[in-house]
Amino acid sequence: MRRVKTLLYVLCLSLTCSSLAAQSPQLAPAVPQEIGLSKPALDDITQMLERQVSEGKIAGAVAAVARHGRIGYLQAVGDRAPDTAMQTDTLFRIASMTKIITCAGVMSLVEDGHLTLDAPLSNFLPEFAGQRVLVDPTGASLATTSAAREPTIHDLLTHRSGLTYGWFGPAALDEIYREHDLTDLFVPTDETMGQRVSRLARVPLKFQPGSAWDYSLSTDVLGRVIEAVSGLTLEQFLRERFFRPLSMNDTFFAVPDAKWSRMSALYTTGEDQSLQLVSSQPITAGFLRFSDDYCRSDNRFEAGGSGLVSTAGDYLRFLQMLLAGGELEGTRVLQAATVELMTRNHIGDMRIPFPDHGDGFGLGFGVLTPAGVADDVASVGTYSWGGVFNTYFWVDPQEQFIGVLMTQLFPYNHLNTRTEFKRLAYAALDDSGFEQRYWYEPGEEFANPHFNGRQLRVNAPAASTDDQFASRSEVRSSGLARIEVEEDLREVRRADLMTEMWGGHPGTANKRVSVNGRTTRLIPEVGAASHHCTHQYPSFNLRRQDLVNGYNSCQFACDQGDTFWGHYIVDNAALCVGLSANDPRLQAHELSNFSAQVSAQAEPGGEGFRLQLNTETPAPIAAVHFQAKYFGYDENGNGWRTDWHGMTRDRRPYGVVGSATS
Repeated sequence: MRRVKTLLYVLCLSLTCSSLAAQSPQLAPAVPQEIGLSKPALDDITQMLERQVSEGKIAGAVAAVARHGRIGYLQAVGDRAPDTAMQTDTLFRIASMTKIITCAGVMSLVEDGHLTLDAPLSNFLPEFAGQRVLVDPTGASLATTSAAREPTIHDLLTHRSGLTYGWFGPAALDEIYREHDLTDLFVPTDETMGQRVSRLARVPLKFQPGSAWDYSLSTDVLGRVIEAVSGLTLEQFLRERFFRPLSMNDTFFAVPDAKWSRMSALYTTGEDQSLQLVSSQPITAGFLRFSDDYCRSDNRFEAGGSGLVSTAGDYLRFLQMLLAGGELEGTRVLQAATVELMTRNHIGDMRIPFPDHGDGFGLGFGVLTPAGVADDVASVGTYSWGGVFNTYFWVDPQEQFIGVLMTQLFPYNHLNTRTEFKRLAYAALDDSGFEQRYWYEPGEEFANPHFNGRQLRVNAPAASTDDQFASRSEVRSSGLARIEVEEDLREVRRADLMTEMWGGHPGTANKRVSVNGRTTRLIPEVGAASHHCTHQYPSFNLRRQDLVNGYNSCQFACDQGDTFWGHYIVDNAALCVGLSANDPRLQAHELSNFSAQVSAQAEPGGEGFRLQLNTETPAPIAAVHFQAKYFGYDENGNGWRTDWHGMTRDRRPYGVVGSATS
């Protein structure tokens, strides 16, 4: 008996898309349209950067964009040094983008049980005991009082420690920082960060710990905490925890002589904002004193807040690890719960003063909260940061989207390079198009024999031999779905696995799905590990070569974890095959050239929004139904605002937020 297949045309007009952290087998280049990016729109990024080079605003840049765990754009423009072309493997001084890596190192020690977030700093660096605090953090007086409590590790991670940089005031405190030689972070020195941190401990705090947010040397102090706890230098620790396992082979505090030829030149601007080359002779521009050689091979000053050199490719690997919940290409360096904690806003109603970084702050970077989303093109939950020499990144978990921009210039506040890069990258998001969905069907006639009504009940391996559970019919459910795809995979535009599932018993661990043994994707946790009992709708972008013509095997699996019976249930699964514009079925319906774009604008002064469909194709449209995926929405009333809901339920359209017939 053969099933009768019906062709399903779906025009995807989703406002946001994709799942939470999904594992990618390899951070490799992809055809942009396979991962929901427009190649012509990505080319606009190149044109913008080339225009800024030709106008003398920047000397050169490397930009990278990744989505769904694959690289859709990696481009070098301009010059790395005078008369030397920029390359995609050029090394850049990433300055404050170091902070994220150091904070991740701290959190790995928390995982190991060597640190706790509420531990006082003096537990690890005794010289910070008994610190004094300015009575007036904004005035000219240096009168001090006793600290109400010591700074904690959490205060340092969130820049609420009371430390500052000695650059941003008050003037009297800045002068003390200069007198103690604490402000020169980007010139060669013979001392170590440990020696400098010891001097910092003798300087009064700007404000009572935990009471305010101020960008500071906190992360440099955390680097010293890592050294004190681990017994290693910061370089040694980060190399063993992150750089080596993640194959970040071009990330250093001290650049080897053999690789110095790949370093980007460093620039400043003259009074007319023309580019001027910075040499080994230190210069002062604005609040910053710097030279180009502070990171040479003899450098011992391993500044956890600002000292690293890296490439766009290396840094992208680190960010993809965070996006995938602490794992990259099968190597886990952080727990998923740790990454979730890092990327959450930790400063309440406080607001950070830097544009393009959201409004809240996590453990090492800015976080975009619902309160700030109206001022940003990114999604709620996006985290980002940058470096003082005009480097920048963002990670958007909702869109599974990463951007990295590297230039080497200070000051740069007269430029819009970062903002334009981000705007153009988001303009390149394009999940629209027609697709055919092939659904999982139970029954031997579909190559899916089943032994009870829940063939796609997924059990942890221990259940098969458990004295209590092994005799029950549920245990015979294999979690295997065979889905037949008839497309010629050479002709399709993209492929996705769409699922609708119930999250299983609390404590079920490592929920995952493998497709034809060619790729394995982690299924995101919903809420905390102890609160999985909710519906979720993760979808996974696939490489076309992950599929086969004919029956595709999707094996869902999990581990026991902390529960008495690890399991979850897949209610529906479908392989969605994107049709190319020249597909004969689209040609037959005169839809080959149909394209459309949805725009959404918040209603002023309200919680609603206005949707508009824009199309230049005069195809007859009877009606348009607008659907949305929600993040930060308590769908089932269990108190956890971490639910997702998808585009279908029981294979019917779901999440329709509006319809229009004109």
